[in-house]
Amino acid sequence: MKTTMCGRTDAGLVRGHNEDSFWFDTDLHTAAVADGLGGAASGEVASSVAAKAFAEVMRSTLPHAGISDDIRHILASAIGHANREILAAVERGEGGAGMATTLVCCCFRWNRCVVAHVGDSRACLVRDGALIRLTVDHSHVMELLERGLITPDEAAVHPYRNLVTRVVGSEEGAEADFAEFEVRAGDRVLLCSDGLTNVLSEEEIGGIVSGIATVGDACDALIRKTLDGGAPDNVTVVIAEAAELDPEPPKRPNLLG
Repeated sequence: MKTTMCGRTDAGLVRGHNEDSFWFDTDLHTAAVADGLGGAASGEVASSVAAKAFAEVMRSTLPHAGISDDIRHILASAIGHANREILAAVERGEGGAGMATTLVCCCFRWNRCVVAHVGDSRACLVRDGALIRLTVDHSHVMELLERGLITPDEAAVHPYRNLVTRVVGSEEGAEADFAEFEVRAGDRVLLCSDGLTNVLSEEEIGGIVSGIATVGDACDALIRKTLDGGAPDNVTVVIAEAAELDPEPPKRPNLLG
């Protein structure tokens, strides 16, 4: 298959530096966004280390992957490597103790797309003008929402709305959640940090991603609209579009016989 990808990042209008990182590779049909946590504990180092480590595994593994290989396993391995590399960086004196990052990624393969995430950076599918959220935030506020203890309006102003419950850079390891779907030509997957979703509604985001012809112009428009909205945090977006599908994707083996 063929994909087109583009990414943009901006420090926003309040923060003095940018703790977000992103990476994509159109040949590998893979992308990732990381939002560093920790402020003085060098969130920007954590996100950069994670993006680089994630890319290393994908570049060394994906070109050799066959139809029987589980892309979820490859993504999990890449996220695990990123987790270990952040801990190793702290040991070397790079960044600060306690630095960590979110990570959300997608990989298109054989007319399917696999998404993995740790933290509250999001992945969304935009198809036929509609936005479908593919991830559920690993956050304290999301847990309260799912238990019915607060309303969406209360969540938007909750004092702990930025508290994430899973991170890459954890001594316990980074446990990712996954989503997978069959791709249609023209599908666009948006990966973003919460600097986007805390300013723009899903309706606004979906309208921009679906209504602009190229992924590059759509990325620019998302950043511009977020800045217009005050951009109190760093904002990062990557859009990946399924430009062409494989004519006859290979069939996965039936392991049950």
